[in-house]
Amino acid sequence: MKSSFTCLRLPLVFLALTLPILLSQNIASATKDTAEETKERGLNRQLSSAVYLTANDLSIATGKPSLVLMSKGSTHIPVWSLSGGTEGQSVAGIVNGLPGECRAVKVEIVVTSTDAGTRSGPEDLYRVHLSQMVEDGPFTTGYSLGKPVRTPLPAGPFHSRKIVLESYYEVVPDAPLTVRIQREPGLPGDTFTRPTGLAAVKVTPLNAPA
Repeated sequence: MKSSFTCLRLPLVFLALTLPILLSQNIASATKDTAEETKERGLNRQLSSAVYLTANDLSIATGKPSLVLMSKGSTHIPVWSLSGGTEGQSVAGIVNGLPGECRAVKVEIVVTSTDAGTRSGPEDLYRVHLSQMVEDGPFTTGYSLGKPVRTPLPAGPFHSRKIVLESYYEVVPDAPLTVRIQREPGLPGDTFTRPTGLAAVKVTPLNAPA
């Protein structure tokens, strides 16, 4: 009887001794996984404050877009009016002073519309052209033609939209970056035929991906 009780007690003793070790290993493993996931998420993080190009920082690149003042009440904001019926209109600006550790940028635009016909349903398309002026190289170095990005209009006029045109474009940090924004009313997805206003371009420096 004593021998049987001893045999039964040994597994319990073994479990009592090994359970804390197993638990600590699981906790350490979970902590390691969480740390690695956090590190991986941080590898593509924003490096510094974004650079904004307002309408006044942009100039005509192609076609005949017009710089106008969008007004409502006592608020007046300069925007580039891009036609919903005329193809080939674009404006461009130059971004300088990217941080030394910058390896890429994300490009977004802020657009709006004052037209009374602005409503949910129609959509418009934009794309970005990117290139860098590298020393001893052509100004088309690293040229990239972005894919057209289609987004729905807001519920009414004077609402602003932020549209991501490029999520990760590799750059040389010490070279000026040329950003050209073009509306694409000639493509099938652009169903809003009225002008829209480009208010700003946002360029966010990024570091290297995982």
